Amino acid sequence: MTPFHIRGGIGAKILLGFVAMAVMIAALGGYGVYVLNAAGGIVADTYDRPLDAAARGDSIAAIRGFEYSSAAVAVLALLLAAAITFLLARRIVRPLALAARAADRIAGGELDTVIPRGGGDETGILLNTLSAMRDNIRAMMAREREQRRSAQSRLADALESSHEGMVLVDADGRVVVANSQMAEFFPALAAVIRPAADFAMIAPAMRGHLLRPDAAPDLAEIQANGSELQLADGRWIRVSRSSTRDGGGFFFFTDFTEVKERERRYREAQRQAEAASRAKSSFLANMSHELRTPLNAIIGFSEIMMRETMGPVGNPHYVSYLGDILQSGRHLLTVINGVLDLAKSESGTMPLHRESVNIAAILAECATMMRDQCARGGIGLGIAAADGLPPLSGDPAKLRQIFLNLLSNAVKFTDPGGTVSVRADSRGDAVAIEVRDTGIGMSAADIPLALSPFGQIDSRLARRYDGTGLGLPLAKELTERHGGTLAIESEPGKGTVIRVTLPIAPAAMSGADALAA
Repeated sequence: MTPFHIRGGIGAKILLGFVAMAVMIAALGGYGVYVLNAAGGIVADTYDRPLDAAARGDSIAAIRGFEYSSAAVAVLALLLAAAITFLLARRIVRPLALAARAADRIAGGELDTVIPRGGGDETGILLNTLSAMRDNIRAMMAREREQRRSAQSRLADALESSHEGMVLVDADGRVVVANSQMAEFFPALAAVIRPAADFAMIAPAMRGHLLRPDAAPDLAEIQANGSELQLADGRWIRVSRSSTRDGGGFFFFTDFTEVKERERRYREAQRQAEAASRAKSSFLANMSHELRTPLNAIIGFSEIMMRETMGPVGNPHYVSYLGDILQSGRHLLTVINGVLDLAKSESGTMPLHRESVNIAAILAECATMMRDQCARGGIGLGIAAADGLPPLSGDPAKLRQIFLNLLSNAVKFTDPGGTVSVRADSRGDAVAIEVRDTGIGMSAADIPLALSPFGQIDSRLARRYDGTGLGLPLAKELTERHGGTLAIESEPGKGTVIRVTLPIAPAAMSGADALAA
């Protein structure tokens, strides 16, 4: 049997109920109203008309008929109200209850919940919307699961393709994931290092593959800075650990055997270079000593023969030759002394006889020694030392050698008519000495070359200016041996400024013995 359907929305159904009640009330209102007396007789109707006996009989019969009709209409009204109530419950309340239960199941994760199809009213729209929402949630969850599987797959591929061994451990110390590279480092762990395995039980087995298991740290305590371990097969691995937010850890095992091999080769090369440097310094010291002895004899005999102390030489040309021999011998002796001093300074074997030094007096001595050379070259020389310069802690002979080298270098590269000046003043806990010239200068790129032993800036300078290139390097070495610094500022065609900074002697130390201590 086809069920009775009322088309329209909930509002239309409620309106229908009100219409039915109105019809029932209208049916009841169609009858007249009569007035009865105390004996039950009709006195008058609603129009207050007096009734005769026949009329009263008719009225009584009508009243009884009205009573029966009223009862029938009331029963009919109740049945109609019950039918409307049943219809409303079936079409509204029951679908709403089904929708509520379906929503609860969907909220609980039951995305396969069956939702009845709705009609065209508001309840049907609600059911259809709930069904669409379920389908959308199901599709979204499917996409998330697919993305999660894809991300997990990519992560697994990345772990497996890595050349590093990786182990993820949870907060309980259980292995979450480990790649196959771990079995490459530790073959015996291939069967035991798996998910849910206790890492505390695996770590001792790892130490069994090390060359020195007793010296290996506890792997569970390794932090991000890591530790270097050597395997029994000679390879080196570096183990580092990164903490996870849940209290676990991610361990990385990196093969860095090549790095250790490069370090070994570097240390070996450094050792060989140090040995070669010591051999060079020893060779230079020995050769300089061996060469100085005959050179001193050559210089001495040349001076005697030039002065004709033992009698006339005879031929005047021999006297000129002897002067050349003497000059060459002295130049060669200067070179040998410079090489010997530089070798001793670089090797740290040059002794410093420290004492309290008046730097102004040292500079004045150097200026006196250089004044004749400046006069012959037509170069002006000026010395300016601030009053009350504090004493320095140093070796007077070595300090004198520093400034003689700097002044000689400045004079050598300054053309006639130029000037060389020296200025000294106090700067905090040090004394700064500035040697300035108006010579040819050099570029910033040439300064490191000028400070290297035997360095010549270019071939033209080497031909034009005599020297071995030891003056500046030796001055720098001696300055640093005194705890000071040497800096150069220069520009081609605008001269050079060399600043030497030397520390002031401690006030509590005075005298050679105290300073030497």
